[in-house]
Amino acid sequence: MMDIGYLWTILWRRKWLVGSTMAVTGILSFLIISLLPSQYQANALIETGILNYKGIVIERESAFVQKFQIESSFNQLIEFMKSRSIVQRLSWRLLQHELYSDQPFRQPDKIKRPTTDTHKAQQPVALALQTDTTTWEATVQLNRLAQAYGYDYESLLKHMEIVRKGDTDYLELSFTFESPQLALFATKAYLEEFFQLYRQELVADERKSLEFWQKQVEEKKKLLEEKQAQIEAYRRSNNLVDITRQKENLLAHVRELELERERTAQKIPALEKAIQRLNQYILARNHVKGDAFARTIFLNEEVQALTDQIKKLNAEYLKDGRKNHQLAQQIAQLRQRQEKLIARLANLRQDGGPHSEDRVETLLKARIDKELELELAKAAVHSLHKEIERLRGQANLLVANDAELTRMEQERQVLEKEYLELMEKLKEAKLQSEHQEVPIRLLEPPTLPDKPKPKKRLLISVFAATASGGLMVLLILLAAFLDTTLYSPPVFVQRTELPLLVAVVDSQSPQLHLSQLFEAASLPNPLQLFRENIRALRHELIASKKQIVLFTSLRKGAGKSYLILCTAYALALQHKRVLIVDTNLRHNTLSTFQHSTHPNLQPQDIGIVLSPLPEAITIIGNKSMGRSPMEVFSETEFKQMLDHYRTQFDFIFLEGAALNDFPDSKELDPFVQRVVLICSARDTIEQQDQQSIFYLKSLDKKLLGAILNKVDMRNL
Repeated sequence: MMDIGYLWTILWRRKWLVGSTMAVTGILSFLIISLLPSQYQANALIETGILNYKGIVIERESAFVQKFQIESSFNQLIEFMKSRSIVQRLSWRLLQHELYSDQPFRQPDKIKRPTTDTHKAQQPVALALQTDTTTWEATVQLNRLAQAYGYDYESLLKHMEIVRKGDTDYLELSFTFESPQLALFATKAYLEEFFQLYRQELVADERKSLEFWQKQVEEKKKLLEEKQAQIEAYRRSNNLVDITRQKENLLAHVRELELERERTAQKIPALEKAIQRLNQYILARNHVKGDAFARTIFLNEEVQALTDQIKKLNAEYLKDGRKNHQLAQQIAQLRQRQEKLIARLANLRQDGGPHSEDRVETLLKARIDKELELELAKAAVHSLHKEIERLRGQANLLVANDAELTRMEQERQVLEKEYLELMEKLKEAKLQSEHQEVPIRLLEPPTLPDKPKPKKRLLISVFAATASGGLMVLLILLAAFLDTTLYSPPVFVQRTELPLLVAVVDSQSPQLHLSQLFEAASLPNPLQLFRENIRALRHELIASKKQIVLFTSLRKGAGKSYLILCTAYALALQHKRVLIVDTNLRHNTLSTFQHSTHPNLQPQDIGIVLSPLPEAITIIGNKSMGRSPMEVFSETEFKQMLDHYRTQFDFIFLEGAALNDFPDSKELDPFVQRVVLICSARDTIEQQDQQSIFYLKSLDKKLLGAILNKVDMRNL
């Protein structure tokens, strides 16, 4: 969420733009409205009969339905009064007056100068108006003439207004023109044509209403039948006869298989112990290891083939629910063949050895038999587990099918309810069509307007100025919302979810003398804030009680070298010895200061002047190269170097390359005690940044925090 204070600051700085826009818009609106010609309005009041009509019965049980019916009836009537069929009749009446009256209201050359063809067509058009009023829709000449006088449908709609008087039963009709006589004539002519057409089409409208409700009922009935057929098809396709019973049977079978798996699993420890005891007996009696003996027999190809075949048939037998007697017989036959083969192989082995007592042979056979039984038990447990999971999946599918059927049944019930409601509407439409009355009447006829309408110049100008000011504010806020940079500490924490150590203001100084920065009593506001931010960072480093700190960034240009030198200088003022190791082999800005003795040394990309380097600060530089730190140093040498310097310095600062571009900082991670991320407030968070942020979060407590650099002073 965007910082409200930041938005307010933006608006305050651009208040002159909003104010000037409002002033210009208000003045222009006032002048334009003043130049417009005066307008006269003729009004008439119509009683609709919607509320007081005896032929309409409004349900009193539901106030919502009552209000909806009333509003719907008024809206329908207003739209009918604005329809093309009525307004075109008014256009015909106005054209008749203009063509045959000695005192026409308008001259066509004042509105839109007609062409020569239009003048030639006026006489036949006038004759057509006398004989057939419907020809004007199909007559292009008549339409061109109406446009020339400004009496076409679109133009007349702009002059006409129909509104309901509050919550009453009345509609107010008004026409506004440049002439009071024209406004009165148009209003009277419209009312005559409206009442005539309304009486003619009232019966037709009721018939259309009846047909409409009949069509709605048929469509809803069709949807209801389709939904019922869909439910039945779903039941057939998924074999859903009785979902509850099917689910209970599946769960009962699952419980049986779980008991069988538990019984079979309980045999495994006993068989393993029996095998161990047999091995001990064999070793004690014959000095032969039973494991080795059994293994040589089991490795026999024929024995292995029989074992695999028994496992396969046993899995099928378990999957079938132990109901296939033919599979059980095949398994028993294979077991007999395997036992005979094992016994024969065991005898062969004993005949070749130095000990051939019958007791040893019996133990060996028993050992092999138990081993086979153990393997079959394990296979049975695995097969039972798979079958249980399969049946559970079927049960879950039944649950899903049950939910789907429930949803479909609910939809069917909704359709059925809507169908019944439409049937009631149809009955009501039939009743009204059989007992139709004309409820509308003219309550107040129009009169000649004696005064022009107020132009409301001041009100409209204020509204236009306010609207333009609001639009300008919206545009300013939109530009602020489109700003995706990490411009403030709250935005940084929200978009990265990393702990913020300190926010450092943009010093706005191309050349920074550190001795003057920390010793001057009075400084410009940005520099003073910058100095206090560096002191806050110094406090956090001292409070961490860690010596070796790695400074890294997401991308280049975040200001690592800048902040490292400033922080080291601040620590030196507190008599702390600081070693700066420039491990950024890709961009060795810090190495420029390694032997700094020149009083005006100033790298272009850092903007810091040290004159000279304080004795408490030592820099170990590098020659820029395309290798990573661990390709230059061995891990042992680098660790020994750091251990050596830990006794000589209070702090050891390491600068790592940008995380998005190089893995150098990750290589240095095992050698440092804390990691500090430096980000620029002018940067945005992109997909590559998210990967680096995820790595920093994985450091957990080793991440001391982040520094948001180059922050605008207004965003702190």
